[in-house]
Amino acid sequence: MHPCTCPRCQSPHITSNRLDPVHIERTMQAAQAVQTLGMKRLSILAGLGAVVVRAVDALRKDSRCMDCGYVFDA
Repeated sequence: MHPCTCPRCQSPHITSNRLDPVHIERTMQAAQAVQTLGMKRLSILAGLGAVVVRAVDALRKDSRCMDCGYVFDA
């Protein structure tokens, strides 16, 4: 749940700063699809790419102010 206001500018216009779960799921599906091709190196790269996308999302702050751009954890 997002806080009511931005801690920097007090704006109520707060949105999620996380990656869209649809994009994360598509990355995982692409990695699984590449595995079925049987190309070992490509499969490893696709798997690493999916892990990196999940890691980047986990490291991002939870919320972003739509007015001043400040990112923060809720």
